[in-house]
Amino acid sequence: MIFHRNDITPNRPLPFDETFVFPTVDEKAYPLLGIKSCALKGEISKIDGILHVVAHLEARLSLSDARSLKKVDYTLSKDVDFDLLASEEEDGDGYVFEENKIDLRDVAYCLILTHMPKAYSKEKALPSGGEGYAVFVEGEEGSLGNAFSALNPDDFD
Repeated sequence: MIFHRNDITPNRPLPFDETFVFPTVDEKAYPLLGIKSCALKGEISKIDGILHVVAHLEARLSLSDARSLKKVDYTLSKDVDFDLLASEEEDGDGYVFEENKIDLRDVAYCLILTHMPKAYSKEKALPSGGEGYAVFVEGEEGSLGNAFSALNPDDFD
């Protein structure tokens, strides 16, 4: 749903109930790997000249597990209350959308990036290791040896 800022007046808020499809996500959004479904329901009102949104976000996400790096499912369900600001100079807490025309899909994507966990894991224990690496628990390292013993002391004169 696309709306214009001037469509909303103090006496005429804009209710919405939208579902969105995100076929791809930006790789910069890591650990977010995909958005399976997203629904945003609420109302946009104008308070003191600023657009204010009260809504509920429901999204099914695919995240990278923080321990195993496997793809895991995560459900995000969040009540949100924020402003849609026209510039950074405006007073308010929320997101800056400088354009007069705002796509609610972009707002939903910003909300997902803000409220998704940055490190999520379904794994209960640390991995034991993998190709080219080993995982040690603090205090149980054993004798790893001294990495500096392979250096020739004559090279440092």
